Amino acid sequence: MNEKDIDEEIEEGESIWSEGVYAKTLSTIDPNFQERMKHFDEKKDEKKEHNCKKCQKEIGKHNLYWHEGMCNQCFFDTYNM
Repeated sequence: MNEKDIDEEIEEGESIWSEGVYAKTLSTIDPNFQERMKHFDEKKDEKKEHNCKKCQKEIGKHNLYWHEGMCNQCFFDTYNM
């Protein structure tokens, strides 16, 4: 996701610093870059092989890599979304 993509995801009148806005960066030199990018979009049939670090609910790799290892509810509660 580039800066333009991020700008398009943020609603009009908001900024990256607004409450409830969350952005995550990932460097191409990260050894897990390719694996993480495979799971950028959550698939409906994604296997739930991990547990939320807060409530232990089963999560998939999308949440593991892109939601700080939390289920959607814990992630949204943590970041006031």
